[in-house]
Amino acid sequence: MAEKGVNNVISAEYDHHTKCGTGAKHLFVWFDACAGQCANWVLVMFHCLITDPSLQNEKGENPYMMYERLDSLTPLKGHTYLENDRGISTVVRESNNGKWKTISDYRDWMQITRDANQNRPHRVVEFEQSMHYDWATFLSQIYVRGRKDISGVKAKLLGARWRSYGASEEKVYPADGGPPRVELVEHPGEVWIRYSLDDDEPWTKIDMRRWASKLYQGCYNRDVSGTMMNIGTDELPFKEWIADHTEFQLYSGPRPISPAKKKDLVYLCRFLPEEKREYYMNLLDDDSIIDSGKDEDDLADEEIEDGVE
Repeated sequence: MAEKGVNNVISAEYDHHTKCGTGAKHLFVWFDACAGQCANWVLVMFHCLITDPSLQNEKGENPYMMYERLDSLTPLKGHTYLENDRGISTVVRESNNGKWKTISDYRDWMQITRDANQNRPHRVVEFEQSMHYDWATFLSQIYVRGRKDISGVKAKLLGARWRSYGASEEKVYPADGGPPRVELVEHPGEVWIRYSLDDDEPWTKIDMRRWASKLYQGCYNRDVSGTMMNIGTDELPFKEWIADHTEFQLYSGPRPISPAKKKDLVYLCRFLPEEKREYYMNLLDDDSIIDSGKDEDDLADEEIEDGVE
């Protein structure tokens, strides 16, 4: 059992990228119109990590590099179904087809999801606690949780419709007064933001690299081949594989729930088949747990840090 905070969301996304990658170099990620984790700086840090060729270990490579470009977009409210919405609708239909008299636990939902679409089967993963990582702590070694933009203005994620990583298309106006042209600009370690889906809106550019002082924000060294190189540091302190270091495991044991929630679940067990009750009866509860209805690790725009000067 786990939670639904940003560390859990990123752990699931990381598992998907590493196990279901197609070899694509440019990835589009569509959120739904709910704010959720798309306004969380830790998720921005993660997307910087998997598109950052300038982040190098002793072998001269970023072991987390997965895409050359990543565009994360949020559609306007009132949009039609996204592909993931269509997938969920097949699961809902399967659960209502009369086959399932009682849906008792997560394993039932896993089977329903497997059966929901025979033509294009859903990928169903039983996520174990060992697969949840403390990405917020890990990523804070490398990036900052938000920062003022390159112009010195405080930038906010809330309301952003378009977040671009790795490289982005930008309209360039020649100094000779010629017609503007669109160029692909590389910006490793930066997130470029637009508050609309309009290609003509100027990018808000935020350098997320912890070791990039104000002097170096928005600047990159290149070697003779044009490859991005590190600036401001000879050695990055990050540990290569998050799974190899126990200090980044998010959980060390079973997660307790509040006594009130445990009481409600035990009461509802009377409606379940006998063999399905043990899971709920054995859940741990703790008086210090309060159900707030919110994710404790969600970071508001006000909680940004500027990193080094």
